[in-house]
Amino acid sequence: MRNRGPLLLISVLLAISLILSHSPALGNESTIVLGTVSERGTGDRIPNAHVLVLVGHQEGYIRKVLETGANSSGYFALELPAGSNYSICVYYDNPLTPGFDYVPSVKTIYALSGARLNLSFELYEGASLLLDGEVLFVETAYPEKPVFAVLDPESREIMKFGDFTLKFGELDFPNKYLELDPNHVIVPAGIPFMIGVYSGSEISAGNLDVIWYSGSNLISQSFIIDRPDHFLLEKGETIHVDLTEFSVLNGLSTVKRLVSEVQFIIRERKEEGFYLALEEQRLSRTYSLIHEAEYFLNQGEFEFSFAKLREAYTEASDLKRWLDEMRIEAYRSVFLILPFLALTASAISFLFFEGRSMKVIAAFVVFLLLLLATYLLYPGSRIVEAPIFFGASLASLISVLSVLAVLPMFMRG
Repeated sequence: MRNRGPLLLISVLLAISLILSHSPALGNESTIVLGTVSERGTGDRIPNAHVLVLVGHQEGYIRKVLETGANSSGYFALELPAGSNYSICVYYDNPLTPGFDYVPSVKTIYALSGARLNLSFELYEGASLLLDGEVLFVETAYPEKPVFAVLDPESREIMKFGDFTLKFGELDFPNKYLELDPNHVIVPAGIPFMIGVYSGSEISAGNLDVIWYSGSNLISQSFIIDRPDHFLLEKGETIHVDLTEFSVLNGLSTVKRLVSEVQFIIRERKEEGFYLALEEQRLSRTYSLIHEAEYFLNQGEFEFSFAKLREAYTEASDLKRWLDEMRIEAYRSVFLILPFLALTASAISFLFFEGRSMKVIAAFVVFLLLLLATYLLYPGSRIVEAPIFFGASLASLISVLSVLAVLPMFMRG
């Protein structure tokens, strides 16, 4: 077998000389990078791979500064100005296969003056998942542009190969610089995975929460796209997934959880003595909307199904907010009712009795009767803590009696 070592060395030297002939002379103020591209597992060289040099790193500001390629033997050489952080991305896709054949490999370096780096890029076999339709959330009519992340089914964290985090969407890297559609997701071949969908851009490796602002409220939203046995693709394969269908399924789960919360709150309020016939009618309407949404979902009418879910979510959210406000207002109103009851009891005692002692005793008795009636008939009185309720009651009666005792003397004076 012929020794290929000298030929490979000559190829590398020729690549370096070619770069130097097209670059300004930087002397020692540059870093030389010698790279090899091979397939993970087999170690076979990958010829003619694409090499992309970016300033910065994937999780922060990033800008393309150079685009070149490896030679037919899988070697490449770069000369980079010193003093900056660079992300070197190597990728390859066979145009004869429907999907992306390899997961891109990224290495982050800091270029030192006069440095010489030897880097090996091993590419994992890959495939493509194309997300059709649109992302919809029942919580908002205006979600931000989504980000898609490839997740490990066991840890549910975002997969990361070297310095490359597998997240895609309308991002400069990887979709823009690799000339991929925003809904094109590169996935590892032969490895089970799920897809996390996030409406927003503030996403980091291992974090499932993404945020956006809706009015003055901070909302966190995400959902998972998965199969019962998870996704598992072969090298170069492509599959299509309907985003709208999974959005509706996620919306259905969200609405059902919310309606269950509302039903529990209604049960609590009824136990506290609130009369909620109208609220129960509104809840019944929400259940009807859910049933209609499920019907359209089974018929494949995802847009109609989502419209019903959006209506059900709005109705259930308003009902939940009203139930919370109802309890708060009932609690507050007790402290307005108590002085009125004390004044009523005092007025009755002053009308029917002459002696001061009898008036005070009668006022206490009438006030106790009014408190008992209020406790039995008005739910707000039963949600106030007993020490606070009786303390406020006593303070109200003493205050009213004191005013009624002092007022005649003040008027005579």
